[in-house]
Amino acid sequence: MGKFLLVHPALSDASLDAYFCSSETAQAPVSNLLLRQPKEVWETTGVASTIEVRFDLQASPSYDFIGLLFTNATPSATVTWDGSTVTTFASTVWTSGSISLRATGQANYDRVHGYYLTSGTQTAQYVRFRVSDTTNPDGVFRAGRFICGKAYRPTVNVEYPLGFGFNDEAPTTTTSAGERITRANEPVPYLTFTMQAWGPTAQAEFYSNIHEVMRTRGAAKDVLAIIDPEHASLAGPMTYYGTLQQRTQIQLSHWEFYEASFELQGLI
Repeated sequence: MGKFLLVHPALSDASLDAYFCSSETAQAPVSNLLLRQPKEVWETTGVASTIEVRFDLQASPSYDFIGLLFTNATPSATVTWDGSTVTTFASTVWTSGSISLRATGQANYDRVHGYYLTSGTQTAQYVRFRVSDTTNPDGVFRAGRFICGKAYRPTVNVEYPLGFGFNDEAPTTTTSAGERITRANEPVPYLTFTMQAWGPTAQAEFYSNIHEVMRTRGAAKDVLAIIDPEHASLAGPMTYYGTLQQRTQIQLSHWEFYEASFELQGLI
């Protein structure tokens, strides 16, 4: 298994809104990309031309992860991620080039995720994405969440066991005739994982990363966890977006051995 990834959108959310968007509707503006609830989508007016959105990450950003979640991108959709020091993007500091928007393994998904890991930490203040999906049968492009931030990838990978799947709290009633009726709900993604670190650098690693996630995100603010971002065939299904459970604590189990267990309840 590849190296686990944990990231949150505090950096991109601080931009408050995109300063440039080539297409949006009044009912589904681009500002919805910065909302926690992914059902509040951004929607374009069409797909005939390349769709471009730019964000100002404010002064002195630091990031290596950028992504669009809950999109209706088709298998042929492409995206170019760029970073620049000027608002016009007359020049770029880094670029992904044109790549597939969809992460692998989402052939039967109605809403799909896409992301890009930059080569090293980037500091360009302005970021943008350009999407081409001209054959989209919906006639519009939609996305539910934009995330840009500095990902935490532990020195030592997550502990086994790793739990993942779905919670389905569909209410069930039994009629007077003895029939059992279950109201269908959309299953909610669910992930349990334990982060660990040991050795002389473990304390600094946990305080700089895990402790900060707990302090700044709590149980109300969203995070993104990916079991194996570089997986050749299942990177998309291994992507979990949601909130962490309350009352998490860091355990100093042994001398220089730190661990913390999390439950991530998905947002859909």
